[in-house]
Amino acid sequence: MRLKLFIALLLLAPLFSGAQFIFQNLRWQDGLSAKEVRCLYKDNDGYLWIGTSNGLNRFDGAVIRQFRNTNFLTSLYINAIQPLPHPDSFLIGTRQGIRLFNKKTGVFVSDRRFNALSSEIISCIKPDDQQNLWIATSTSV
Repeated sequence: MRLKLFIALLLLAPLFSGAQFIFQNLRWQDGLSAKEVRCLYKDNDGYLWIGTSNGLNRFDGAVIRQFRNTNFLTSLYINAIQPLPHPDSFLIGTRQGIRLFNKKTGVFVSDRRFNALSSEIISCIKPDDQQNLWIATSTSV
């Protein structure tokens, strides 16, 4: 009897909750720059930023916009997206170091502060409580 009541409550629970969940699959055919998604970040403007094995994508809820090749790289294999205090900039971790990305201009630039990481595969970028950035590579932190 308890099991039947439990199952009935599970089945009826969505009817009583006011929440609505919408899930949408985004595919390569929908405009993603690659089939392999490596990282995600949702910014304060509501955009979903998607790092793939062939570039950065921005999804606004309807359209995917691609940000790809730059003067520095033949392709952008993006493993990490980390916002910076300046609201229009991201740190982008790639297989060829770190790039700064400007959301307003859509341009990737290198920064000499990260020259030591230019040949490293960046796997993760995370801030700590003291606002220090921790950068994980394929060989060290």
